[in-house]
Amino acid sequence: MRFRLSILVLILLACSCRKEHASESAKSDSTEAAPHRLDPLVESVAPDFAKLIHVSEGAAPGYVGQQACYSCHADIYKSYQETGMAKSFFRPSVDNVIEDFDDAHFFHERSDRHYRMTLEDGKFFITRYQEDAAGQRINVWRQEITWVIGSGHHSRGYLYQTASGELFQMPVAWYAQASSWGMAPGYDFPGHDDFSRPITRSCMFCHNAYPEVPEGSDAYGQPDLFPHVLPEGTGCERCHGPGAAHVTVATDLDASSAAIRESIVNPGRLSPALANDVCMQCHLQPTSKLTSFTRVFGRADYSYLPGTRLADYMVHFDFETNEDDAERFEIDSAAYRMRQSVCFEKSAGALTCITCHDPHEKVPTAEAADYFRERCFACHAVDACSVEKMVEASGHASDGDCIACHMPKRRTDDVVHVVMTDHKIVRHRPERDLLAELDETLSPTVERTSFYGPSREPEAVYLAISEVRDGVEGAAAKLVAALSGARVTALEPYVELASAALSAGDVVMASEALGSVGASSTGLPLYHALVGGVKGAMGDWSGAKDAYEEAIELSPVYATARFNHAMAAMRLGLADDAEAGLQETVRLRPAHAKAHFNLGMVHIRAGRMDAAGSAFERAAAVDPDYVSAYFNWGLVASQKGDEATAVRVWRHGLGRGEAHRKMALKLATLLLTADKVSLREPREALHWSAAVAGMGGDDRDVRAVLGAALLLNDRAADALKVVGGRGGVGDGAGVVLVRALAMKQLGIDGAETMFDAVAVDDGDALGVMLKERGRRLFSAGG
Repeated sequence: MRFRLSILVLILLACSCRKEHASESAKSDSTEAAPHRLDPLVESVAPDFAKLIHVSEGAAPGYVGQQACYSCHADIYKSYQETGMAKSFFRPSVDNVIEDFDDAHFFHERSDRHYRMTLEDGKFFITRYQEDAAGQRINVWRQEITWVIGSGHHSRGYLYQTASGELFQMPVAWYAQASSWGMAPGYDFPGHDDFSRPITRSCMFCHNAYPEVPEGSDAYGQPDLFPHVLPEGTGCERCHGPGAAHVTVATDLDASSAAIRESIVNPGRLSPALANDVCMQCHLQPTSKLTSFTRVFGRADYSYLPGTRLADYMVHFDFETNEDDAERFEIDSAAYRMRQSVCFEKSAGALTCITCHDPHEKVPTAEAADYFRERCFACHAVDACSVEKMVEASGHASDGDCIACHMPKRRTDDVVHVVMTDHKIVRHRPERDLLAELDETLSPTVERTSFYGPSREPEAVYLAISEVRDGVEGAAAKLVAALSGARVTALEPYVELASAALSAGDVVMASEALGSVGASSTGLPLYHALVGGVKGAMGDWSGAKDAYEEAIELSPVYATARFNHAMAAMRLGLADDAEAGLQETVRLRPAHAKAHFNLGMVHIRAGRMDAAGSAFERAAAVDPDYVSAYFNWGLVASQKGDEATAVRVWRHGLGRGEAHRKMALKLATLLLTADKVSLREPREALHWSAAVAGMGGDDRDVRAVLGAALLLNDRAADALKVVGGRGGVGDGAGVVLVRALAMKQLGIDGAETMFDAVAVDDGDALGVMLKERGRRLFSAGG
């Protein structure tokens, strides 16, 4: 009953607020507004309205969620729900399906991976698999879709969330304009990230409202973790700021309409620069690379507030690359392109995003031409003669579609399956085919970085950080020089330098950078993880283990620190600690191929062969290009007597394109010696053994296997050339047996004596096979 009464109060109050605000909004801002009045029925309960709404605390305090806005702004709320921003992030639902899930299958030829999308009992899944040489599925990985990212107006991507709260992108996307499945942006390459691409707070910043997380957890260097209950959509408060104060004032019976307005940010009442900043927090990026911006040192991810200067929160960079930067057009560059327009330049900054766009409404496609033409005519129809001359001179229709010619749709360079409106307003439409299909390519090489918009002190440090992240040659040295010439107390540049140096193998530089951070880093998990990396690179595994423990103590679900701690324990021979750490890693992050692989190694050392095989199989399923996982998986199967699995796995592993000498030799040997005759393939064995021989080196085992393969392919003379006509120092049993059998087939004397002198160990499969073949051969000849 109490719950129903609360709902009734909310509904009544909502109606009253809407009526009151509608009348107040008609008044001039300059008019001193009288206290607003509510209906007598709800006047007595008005102060309780704010108390019924949850107000966020922690890193992003004071937010109430967009549902609270509905109470007084129902019409705006409803129209906003149709916009792309409102649909930018949400849980999948059978009520919101636009994709084709009927026998939805997509094969990505470049990576040789199949993807099947299914809807099962109200849940959505993506299953990835490959096919082995026999057409049977291998490397099956099935993942439930936890979140949908993207409105579907152009495309939809998919994320899954782990037990630790990490988010990962899934490799397939739905492209609405083509009504088809395809690889997600950045995945149309052979060695893509598949299910292992992490989603950071910087990624999520523009795709959703701020989540409620503990204070400090969004600071630089904290793991990218998200609560399992998240907002759904870029709500009202990302543009209007935290709404708690506004709700409190709006439900105060003595508050004036002016006070209500002042308690919330309205971008329409901001200066043009600050109004654009609200939009450009997400729509400015000069390129979709995350290196195109960095937070101002000391600023947390969820600390930007509308109405404040974006340059005090975020530093933007522009790039000179090895491509035509003037034509760069990417999916999130609307403001960047608009600011290149003559219209923007001549407006002296007065042209803003909301000059043409009402962010609360999605303009119906059928009305778009008329809607945006009116926006154009607000400036260009001032002088009616100029419009008439333009119509007469160039054949313009006075009621035509301005946007189609002056802001034409183009295929974006970074999301090649999507067509967007180019916001660079041009005088003449480009003559080339702007909608022509594009192949996804690697990001252009950055040659020089500059500030886009306001610079930030220390300028050299910020610019060097951007280049370090982009991998520009010499950038680390440039950052060292910049830091030496500036008084920088912030920890970000030193941590960035240490991370880049460690990745490049420069342990000294990494150690010196971390030493410059000082006490400010003690609460930073990333700092301790980097210390662990430096100590491990120096061979101090005990020190590394201690450092990773510090990181884990600060963030118990920090999967990367868990894994590295386990690896340090393995180095120290602490098998139990290693196993526990690896098990926890795969619990927190199931798609961690290296954790599964090293679990397999732990199981082997403990004699648990079945568990080891499963772990290696899991590692290959996570990363189908993990060649070492195939090698060990096949070894375990072979040792268990499962020759068919070993052949299948090694064949598939060698097909990944990476030369693996040991695996090719093992497969060739098994194809010659398998207990099951049906598995013996001398011709294929010759292929793999020849491939191994072609990798170089004088290895008697390689010569033995290649010689045996040649023998079994009736090429005795070639076999003899491989093993040599005379004995050499260190020739093994296999080499000698191949020599003897080749000599026998070629009618050379002394073959039988040589053959009889060789003793073979029962564990030497190739030797045993050659002995059996020799006995038959010499018996037939004698």
